Order: sequence, then C-alpha cells, then structure tokens
Amino acid sequence: MRHIGANLYVNNDTVEIIDFLVDNNLLPKPVQKTFSVVSQLGMDLDLVMYNPDAEENKFLHYKFVDFASNSDALKYLISMFRNLATENYNVYTPAQKKLEEYLYMLPTYRALFGYKFNEDNELYQQKNYEY
Repeated sequence: MRHIGANLYVNNDTVEIIDFLVDNNLLPKPVQKTFSVVSQLGMDLDLVMYNPDAEENKFLHYKFVDFASNSDALKYLISMFRNLATENYNVYTPAQKKLEEYLYMLPTYRALFGYKFNEDNELYQQKNYEY
C-alpha cells in the first residue's frame, strides 16, 4: 500500500486485492463487470473498485486508517470520483455514493469511537479505559 496523504492509502496489486476480497468474503461472483465494495473493519474503512475496461490497475484498493479521525481524505476521494465520473459514470459514481454515506455518518461514527473536540475545536479520541 502506498500512502497518498493523511490517513489514506492505495494499493493496485491485483493479487493482494483479490486476497483481501476473498478473505473478507467480498468478492462478487462472477467477476465480469464493474463493481465497488466498501468494508469497515473496526475503525478502518476499505473501498475496492474493479474496472474491467481499464488498461492498467483494473483493481484499486483504498484504505482509510481510522476513517472517522479525518474527513478530508473522504472529501478528497469523493471529489476525485465526482470528477472522474464524467469519463466513466458506472465505475466512479457508485464508489462516490458509498463514501458520501460514510461522510454523512461521520458524527455518528465519531460518537461510537469516543471522539471529542477540544477547546481549539480539534478532534481527538477519548480513550475509554475499563478496569
């Protein structure tokens, strides 16, 4: 995985991506047409896209590490997909819509994960310790 910025990483290794999809029971059968799947594992969010018409990088795997901590990465990818959808609606629009759902729900996820805002309006995670 390559770090793009903030909490966002991307992977274009087909074998690794297919392994991820199979391991998490996310691989559509049969794999013949465009798809995008989102998977949330704990505080991480994974988006896998498949474009059979692409010459390179038919599979792309985006990973948001602790996705609720940074809305900028979600907004960045949503904006990028919105622009790319003018070229290929069927590939980018479903992925964009799925990420928009998570962006819309960020306040709920932040509450679930124990995030608070400090006096400078900066987001931080309040650790819940159980004894």
